[in-house]
Amino acid sequence: MLKSFARFYAAPALLALGCASANSGGSSTSAGAGGVSAVGGSGTTAGGASGGGIGGSETAGAGAGGASGSAGTSGAAGSGGSNGGAGGVSGGAGASGSAGSGGGGGLPSNAPNNVPADYQGKPFKVLQIPGTIHVADYDLGGAGVAYCHGNAGNCGQGINTGDWRPKTQPAYRPAPTPGATMCSGAACVDNAGLCHMDVSEPDNTTAGVLVMPQDVYLCYVATGEWEKYTVQVLEPGTYAIGGQMAVPTGVSVSLDFGNGITSGSFALPASPTANCKCPETYHSWETVNNLGMVTIPAAGTYLMTFKVLTSQFNPDTFTFTKM
Repeated sequence: MLKSFARFYAAPALLALGCASANSGGSSTSAGAGGVSAVGGSGTTAGGASGGGIGGSETAGAGAGGASGSAGTSGAAGSGGSNGGAGGVSGGAGASGSAGSGGGGGLPSNAPNNVPADYQGKPFKVLQIPGTIHVADYDLGGAGVAYCHGNAGNCGQGINTGDWRPKTQPAYRPAPTPGATMCSGAACVDNAGLCHMDVSEPDNTTAGVLVMPQDVYLCYVATGEWEKYTVQVLEPGTYAIGGQMAVPTGVSVSLDFGNGITSGSFALPASPTANCKCPETYHSWETVNNLGMVTIPAAGTYLMTFKVLTSQFNPDTFTFTKM
C-alpha cells in the first residue's frame, strides 16, 4: 500500500514502547535500572544497551544490576541477578541494590552535561554513542521543542501527524501525561509522525527480504524538519555514521551536537528497488555505512539535532562507530 502524502495530511486518528519495547523488571525475573523515569527492579537478566523508557503502561530498562553489582550514573542495581548493568538517568532502584558510578558502560559521574540550560525537552530513552539510535526515540517536549515535523509551518502551528500501524500492533510512544489525547502512534502533543513497518506493503530489504524485526520509524519527513535527541557520548573520538533507511534520490541531512560539533551536510544514497519486491523506494530498506563523520572531543551528555536539509525519506536508525 502506498503511503502517500494525502494520508500524511489526513486528520490524525485517536502512543510505552510497543512491539520493540522491553519490559521493566519485576522481582527476580527481569530487570531495568533504567532510563528517564524508568522503573528499576531486581532480576537475573541484563537489559539491552539502548534500554530505558518512560513510565507508563510499558517501560524499558537499560540494564539490571546483579547481586552487589553496581549501576550507572543515577541508577541503582537490582538484586538476585548475575550481571551488573548500565544505569539510566534518574532510574529507579532495584531491591537491595547499591548505587554505582558508571558501571557497565555508563558515563562517569563527573562527565559534563552539554545540553543547553534553557532546553525544555527531556529524554524519551537512554541513547548512547557509540551505538545505534532509533530515529523514533526523539525527546519528549512536543512540537517546537523536541521536534519540528514536516516543515517550519507545521512546527510553528504545533500540528502533529498520526502514526500508521497494523491494528494488531500497540502504539510505540506512551502518553507523557495521563489522559492525553492520542493520535494513533503517540499522544497528539508528542507525535512527530511515526509508522510501523508492515508485511502487507511489504517493507523489505533491497534484496527483497522482509525486514525483521518489523521496526517503527519516522515517516513522511520533509525538507526543514528536525528532531532532537539527548545522547550520552561514552568515548571521545571520531565516529563514522551509518544507519538503516529507505531513501529516494536527492536527500541530504546533518547531525549537530552543539558548540560547533557537527557532521555537516552529508548526502544519502538512493535505496535500490530493482530486487526489493516492494511498492516504492520508501519501503526499500538499506543498511548503509560511512555516510559521514563527526568528531566529539569529550565524553558527556549532548543534545543531538537531526535535520533534513533536502528532500524526504524514511529514516529508521543512525549508527555511530568509533574510527
